[in-house]
Amino acid sequence: MKKLFLLLILSFFSAQSFAGSCPDGSEPVKSVSADGTYFVYKCGISILDAPQAEFYQRQYDMDSIVDQILSKRKTINPFLAWNYSKYSRDNHYGIEWTNGLYEERLPSNSRLELETPTWNYYYVGQSWGYWKDHAKQQTFVTNIDWDHDAEYGVTKAMNIIDPAYPKALAEEVYNIYENGIHGLLLDWWHIHHPTPWRGTRLENAMIGMTDEIRKKVGDDFLLLGNSNQIKNINLLKPMNGVFLEWWKNHQGSYTFTEIAEMEEVIKFNEKHLRYPKLIAFEPWRITDKSEPTNRTSEDNLRFARLYSAMATVIPEHGYILYADNNPDFDDGDHDHYYYDVYSVNLGKPVSKYTPIAQGVAYKKFEDGYIAFNRLEYDVTVNFGEFQSVIPSMDAVFLNKDGTIYVGCEAGFIKKDGICMEDDSPIFSEDFEKAGEEMDETPKGILFESLAEGSILLSEDFENLDERDLRTDDRDDKWHVKQDNNGNAIYCNKSTNHWTEFNFGSQNWSDYSISYKIKLSTKKPGTLETHIRKDSGGGAQYRAINKIQGRAAIEFAHPDERVNQGIASGARATIGDKWSDIQLIASGNSIEYLVNGKVVASTNDDRVKKGAAMIAVSANLEVCIDNIVVKKATPKVESSQ
Repeated sequence: MKKLFLLLILSFFSAQSFAGSCPDGSEPVKSVSADGTYFVYKCGISILDAPQAEFYQRQYDMDSIVDQILSKRKTINPFLAWNYSKYSRDNHYGIEWTNGLYEERLPSNSRLELETPTWNYYYVGQSWGYWKDHAKQQTFVTNIDWDHDAEYGVTKAMNIIDPAYPKALAEEVYNIYENGIHGLLLDWWHIHHPTPWRGTRLENAMIGMTDEIRKKVGDDFLLLGNSNQIKNINLLKPMNGVFLEWWKNHQGSYTFTEIAEMEEVIKFNEKHLRYPKLIAFEPWRITDKSEPTNRTSEDNLRFARLYSAMATVIPEHGYILYADNNPDFDDGDHDHYYYDVYSVNLGKPVSKYTPIAQGVAYKKFEDGYIAFNRLEYDVTVNFGEFQSVIPSMDAVFLNKDGTIYVGCEAGFIKKDGICMEDDSPIFSEDFEKAGEEMDETPKGILFESLAEGSILLSEDFENLDERDLRTDDRDDKWHVKQDNNGNAIYCNKSTNHWTEFNFGSQNWSDYSISYKIKLSTKKPGTLETHIRKDSGGGAQYRAINKIQGRAAIEFAHPDERVNQGIASGARATIGDKWSDIQLIASGNSIEYLVNGKVVASTNDDRVKKGAAMIAVSANLEVCIDNIVVKKATPKVESSQ
């Protein structure tokens, strides 16, 4: 009797909740649960007709730096929140932000760089949170404790309602503007601060603050705020974008109701923000407490697809980061996996957000469609020439003919929707042939049979009218010129991108690279020397040298989006005088030397052979001379 009574009660509430809720207007189908204690109401696979998407493609103002960058957006656009250690040249991020650390920035004409000044609270004893005018900043520090978790250290509220504060902050922002940064990300962009002036008083102070910033740096400087999932029209009106850090107090999935709210909040921000309406959407992943580092479970892959589609389909300029929960690791806020869905390439959008039914929508692209379904049941969408099933809480990425989009394998690129071999040397047989031509090993002699110290390649950049250059500059960014003493040297052209050149053979295994380098201009940046580099996007070792002096060794596998630091190094400053660089891979031993001193070393045996590359970061000008590659004797050292 008790079970029957429960069944009657649940059937009543279930019927009230689900009646008429299917997107095609039909009634849900009633069935009894597996244990017989309640009714289950489910929609069948609904067939929905997709309305025709109206053609739309943004015409960008190419006189605007921001618009130039926006014109280069990808199909899916991930962003990087603070975690600059996650940056990799193999992974594209459309927006990046952090505190200070201008020397870490890698300016690009395809990425927006933002600064995150500490405007609302003050980190006690943390120099990275100091303003340029630290003395001025300290005049606004109060004794009010900010309600921060212990991991962030001691923080005190800033007196932002002080009448002098907006102008002081605007002066600090001007310093950021002068450094070429595109804009700001203002954290805690809501009125729920743990201070006595929360609410309307705080809101007025924040609006006054943005007004003063605009007076100082103009309307083209971007202002974004971390509004979480809060909707506040007044605080959106002065802003160009938002960071939707979708906070939750557990490590499971969001509910259907919460995901529906995500869609509404994105649409709300799209409606009320200033141009260009940048929406950086960060939902948090599902974390298995027994295996917290597993970010690629089936559920996480599915939600990465769903949220990527929502961030792409709903707003015009949406960005996605499916990230760890902040409590997952002590220092893991905004850490993440670079999901395969971020590399989907269907070209540029050619329509706006096109709703099909509540919770189901799509956008058309040059080479196909992206559609999402946040509902509790699968739906079938009729696009006219084809139909496609969109699973519950998932998304589909379709070619023009309705077939499922499949990315290209390494060594191939997609052109007009077709995977074809990349004809750039680094991804083709031409690179291997070029490597063979650069290799000075006598023909017919096996690498392994060469004596230690045998020269595999040497290049001094002299007498090039009589021979071929032994480096492969596939982007034509390097040139030979005369130094002050008449010596021929190899220098790069300063660009907004990395500049690099390749040399050597894929068959090289144990060898050393040595060369000389000096800066043409004293600017911050990074030098990388790659050894045992797989030309097809596979594994390699990289010696990383910050021009300011920090060195490290990294294991990288671009195809698998792996960039793992395997050795931290000592300071090794490179300046406008010649420095001697040497990188040695011998058995499992990897050593990086600057001016004859070992500054980083480790043992790692994952990469056995490959060619070499030298690369420098954006806007850094260097000259290189006397490249010599020699055979090394294999040695195996204990990692103990």
